[in-house]
Amino acid sequence: RRAEAIVLAALRKLNGSRIVNVNPSLVAAQGEDLLRRGQPGPAASLLREAALAERDAGKAIGYAVKSAAAAESSGDRESAIEVLESVARRHVASSQSPELVMQSALLVLKSIRESTSEAAPKRLKHVDRLRELLEEIFQTWPGSKTADRANEWLCELFTKSGRTKDAAYSALEYFSLAKGPKRLSRVTDLWFDYLSQLDLPDATRELDSLTGTLQELSRETTELVGSIDLVSVWLFDPANLSRLDEGREVEDPDRRFLESLYRLRSGQVDSLNLEGVEREWLRRAHWRLKRDALIDPSRQGAIGKALVGWPESSEWDRISAQFWAEPT
Repeated sequence: RRAEAIVLAALRKLNGSRIVNVNPSLVAAQGEDLLRRGQPGPAASLLREAALAERDAGKAIGYAVKSAAAAESSGDRESAIEVLESVARRHVASSQSPELVMQSALLVLKSIRESTSEAAPKRLKHVDRLRELLEEIFQTWPGSKTADRANEWLCELFTKSGRTKDAAYSALEYFSLAKGPKRLSRVTDLWFDYLSQLDLPDATRELDSLTGTLQELSRETTELVGSIDLVSVWLFDPANLSRLDEGREVEDPDRRFLESLYRLRSGQVDSLNLEGVEREWLRRAHWRLKRDALIDPSRQGAIGKALVGWPESSEWDRISAQFWAEPT
């Protein structure tokens, strides 16, 4: 009871909205006692105060998690979200902080799912907040595993809502911060989906921007060079086509196809062996070769011959390929 009296006295002497001159562990202990008594609302408040006053990151985060759980169980989700966010931002250096913000994002998601169509403005506010939290995670802690999950989730949200440009740029932003070769595929997948929807001038402008960013990252980070060189084979315009290191036996079928595509685009051969090539590579290579033909009319003959009979081509694509291969 003495501990409770000390805590209650301290709460009557607030400095702004924070307690002062009380050991945070004492406040937390009182909050945990209230939890055991079945009073989650008051317990959440005490645990929040303890979390915000505690200097030790591990302890502060532990209090924050308990406070958020108590607040959520008492129906005060906003307080649950806020304590998780606040403590994570106070202890940015902690490896647990990005997961704390992810937990707050999951609580926001619950609010989105529970909101009705009649509350569209409120739902939109929740959606914007979720976006901001996910961006905060991968911008503040790009090297964490949580950051990768956050960016993947955000890109999925953008894609499902038809915002392919936002998804592409978000993936590129995260890749620019994290610089991991394994994360490049998300960038190229989303950028291809975005670029393939654009007309030639708009696609050229956006592709130039992407190319410049990836080339700069390649110069800055040696481990990215090989991966970005391969991307250049099926994505970059001819002026930015990287030279591939060939001449060795390659077992990876994707790599073999990209090497053959490189030889075709660089004028070394005039045909491609498409047997066993995955549909997605066929789709990307077809898009790339069509762009080459439109950008450089002198290459239309060779490219047209390669595209004649291309699997799953539209009627218009077949007519175009035939015209390029045998102009009248």
